[in-house]
Amino acid sequence: MENLVVKNLEKKTVMIQKQEPLVCPDHMEGPIIETGKEAHCVERTKGECTETDESAKGIKTIWGAKECSCVKKYPITCKDLGKDTKLIEGSKGATCEYEVPSKVVTSDVKPLEPNFPGFDLETGLKPIDCPKTIPLKPSDVMCGPDTSEYIHMMMERFSEIYDKKITPPKRIECHTNCASFYSKLAECAAYECDKNRFAQSGGPVKKYVQNIPAKPEMAYFADIQGSKGSIYNALYTSGMGSPQDRFKTLASVCKNGGSSAIDATTSIQLMHKTYKKDNYAIDCRSFGKNALMAQGGIEKGSTVEECQKGCDDKVYSGKNFR
Repeated sequence: MENLVVKNLEKKTVMIQKQEPLVCPDHMEGPIIETGKEAHCVERTKGECTETDESAKGIKTIWGAKECSCVKKYPITCKDLGKDTKLIEGSKGATCEYEVPSKVVTSDVKPLEPNFPGFDLETGLKPIDCPKTIPLKPSDVMCGPDTSEYIHMMMERFSEIYDKKITPPKRIECHTNCASFYSKLAECAAYECDKNRFAQSGGPVKKYVQNIPAKPEMAYFADIQGSKGSIYNALYTSGMGSPQDRFKTLASVCKNGGSSAIDATTSIQLMHKTYKKDNYAIDCRSFGKNALMAQGGIEKGSTVEECQKGCDDKVYSGKNFR
């Protein structure tokens, strides 16, 4: 967020207009403004007087005595209140209007512009894309990778498959089998998942893999001829535990990382909830064999792309849908 930036801070003198009422003493009338804009306060007195009294006006006889009313005028002006003092007659009397200097701060100010990317400044809201969940097949998760980064890689591949709107459902199942198997293969080659099982598997998985991924990416085979049986045994053990326990573990693992747009944890939990209602045994070695060979022993290639292409071109065509 940007701060309010003030540049060239300085003080400037400006004139401010003020007003004050012009007031006569309490015992006088006025002020009265006459011709020439002069103001006077008027004092009236009563008492005995003679006809020769030059100030007497309206002389009359009361009870045999003479009483006169004397009027005296006293000029009144606005005192020196400031520059350009003016006398103004208004509905409420005479007013002195004047100006006085005042120091004010002037500056070159850059308006505050909040910098919150994506937020609507009027509503204060930011539209966000919540991580999406995707449907999962229990065997794809059971026989897939174990680590968060490779699980997220597999999920993103699943999402791409679903976005293609492939039909029928069995063909989608074939595509996701490929994604699960090759994700597991890449993870196993990178982490040497079978290093304690060489004797029973016939050698490490990585000897059959052309690329050993330095980061989560799909692996591919150098030459898959004659290696399939060993690959099944190396990738999957016969004692992988129950699917229910594995699903709980994998859902927990995904909470520890992954910047994918796919909510892997929730996707696994939703699949697990459905699986509980209609659970069945999952054989990952058979699953792995299906990912490499179609019915009748048809080769499905040595990369995940070739495997998926085999789902469309060779595996499930005609009456071979399962």
